[in-house]
Amino acid sequence: MPRKLSSRRFRRWRKRRPPRASRPHSKSTAEIFKILGKAARGKKCPAIDGLIEEGEEVIKDADDDTVRDAGMLAAAQTVEHYEISRYGTLKAWADKLGMDEISALLDETLQEEKATDAKLTDLAESEINIRPTRKRRRRHA
Repeated sequence: MPRKLSSRRFRRWRKRRPPRASRPHSKSTAEIFKILGKAARGKKCPAIDGLIEEGEEVIKDADDDTVRDAGMLAAAQTVEHYEISRYGTLKAWADKLGMDEISALLDETLQEEKATDAKLTDLAESEINIRPTRKRRRRHA
């Protein structure tokens, strides 16, 4: 998610999460490429770009901070779910090909992504998607 769109509660969560480049799976990815004898290089992912663009639209169209926070959270979780799917698929392929060391590295990354998703869920349930309390009106007979 672009930093300029962050709101107060979402920024608090982001401070607790290391930047992507320093997250452990970046090191795992480099190690996998080393094992394969290939050069690690960045590649644009149209799917992720589309998910981020969709999230930006939801955030831009939000009328208040609570809706904006929920939109940012939903967009972040959408990206995490995509990454979970990708790493899970790559791990399954590595298992099928007998690439045990690569499978283990991918499993570490998969668990990191699942942990991030769990943190996002916790944030949603504890701070963002909380049902507002309403004062009940008494009906007059």
